[in-house]
Amino acid sequence: MSQEIQTIQKETLKRLTLYLEYVKKIFANNQDVISIYTLAEKIKLDAILVRDELAYITGSRRLKVNYDANFLISSLELYLGRTNVREAVLIGAGELGKALLKNKGFSKKKLSIVAAFDKGIKSTEEEIALIPLLPIASLDNIVNRLNIKIGIIACEQEDAKNAFDKLIKAGVLAVWNLTNFELTEPTEVLLENESLGSDEDISGNENLALSFAVLSDRLAAKLKASDKR
Repeated sequence: MSQEIQTIQKETLKRLTLYLEYVKKIFANNQDVISIYTLAEKIKLDAILVRDELAYITGSRRLKVNYDANFLISSLELYLGRTNVREAVLIGAGELGKALLKNKGFSKKKLSIVAAFDKGIKSTEEEIALIPLLPIASLDNIVNRLNIKIGIIACEQEDAKNAFDKLIKAGVLAVWNLTNFELTEPTEVLLENESLGSDEDISGNENLALSFAVLSDRLAAKLKASDKR
């Protein structure tokens, strides 16, 4: 797959994620109908693009201006596979990793880190924000037992490649790399390299949750496409 096509797919999934988050927000405020023009204006996109994408996602035979919000939420969630791939494991329990574990934006988008692993952890009695910190040796067991498909790398950059290899060996299908070490994407695994500034407020950065959600949705779309083959 060319880099250009991959970029287009990422941008499409990012837009669909934004559609879903906004429609959920207005539905929670007791608004039952959403206009494509309102949606386009709120997330700063072209209305024709929004209209065409929503028609495709919902399977509508005609181009619609207004949608039932609950129906649109269900259609977007079904298309994106939001019932799957919402959990991840984390490698790296240093300053960056601990800040990620405290990020409240993940839970707002129904995403979660179920366990964190670090080579410096020897016991199974530690935790941060109620998330267990575990020895790296237990990674394979947790990934397989909990059927985890996403791994997050937040260790020291010199350990990033080793962490990546361990996640792939354990069986994850998507990796979110938050170190400054640029990893190369193998054909069978989705990879998102995202470098964070040293002065960023990681625990309070809700944009990170969007990045997590986009990767989750990319994986869900890939799994859905595989099921159709």
